[in-house]
Order: sequence, then structure tokens, then C-alpha cells
Amino acid sequence: MALQTSFEHPVPVSTLATMVGDWIDRLGAIWVEGQITQISRRPGAGMVFLTLRDPSHDVSVSVTCYRSVFEKVVPAPSEGARVVV
Repeated sequence: MALQTSFEHPVPVSTLATMVGDWIDRLGAIWVEGQITQISRRPGAGMVFLTLRDPSHDVSVSVTCYRSVFEKVVPAPSEGARVVV
């Protein structure tokens, strides 16, 4: 579904995020390879935030992971590591 938006009638972030999430869900399970460039463990949050970068192109995505899942990975992921997720 194409959105009809303009400067005067923008779409809320939540609507866009839902639409992108729905589109990604239709892809099914996929494996992605990249390099971790930032890791942020926020106190009190049960989440770890990281940036996954394509080392061949100037493209990156933000990734959110449950802390309990992240901490089970062996060896522990670190900045600069190449990973498959």
C-alpha cells in the first residue's frame, strides 16, 4: 500500500515502523552478515543495542537484542567483530 504523505500530512513514526516490520516479517527468517561497529548495554534495560555495518558498502542498520540472548553468545560479540545473525 502506497502512503499518501506530504509536509502538511506526515505519517507518524509508529505507522512507518509497523509497515516496515510487516514487510520484513513477510521475508521470513534470513541470515545477515556484517561487522559490529557499536554496542550499547543500557543499565536497567533488558536490551542490547548495536550497529551492524556492511564492511563492503557504506550501509548500516541498528539492531536491538534481548540482553539474555546477547550474553549467551560465545565468544562474546565485540566491536569490530564480523558476525552472522
